Amino acid sequence: MEYQVFKGINKTVEFKGLRAQYLVYFVVGIIILFMLFIILRLFNVNIVGSLITVIGLALMLIVSVFRMNSKYGQYGLMKKQARRRCPRFLISRKSFKHIFSISFIKTKNKP
Repeated sequence: MEYQVFKGINKTVEFKGLRAQYLVYFVVGIIILFMLFIILRLFNVNIVGSLITVIGLALMLIVSVFRMNSKYGQYGLMKKQARRRCPRFLISRKSFKHIFSISFIKTKNKP
């Protein structure tokens, strides 16, 4: 009995060029658009109007997700989001006199 070795164990998931989190964004966006279409039909919006709206939004979704995929790559968008969370400056609210005083250096075991 022979078994084939699967050589894609540590590779990321890819579908039609979309990688990693972009594939998730695309699928979630399509699901949301489908739900939007159902909601529009429940409110008796014209079928042509709802189809034009949903197809237009789907085209915008496809273009934006593929553009982010090509611009940022596999981990670039996560790096950008992490960089946004880091503070640009460290601010000390203590007075200048307090920062440069020697009084805060005290020994604990003074006789």
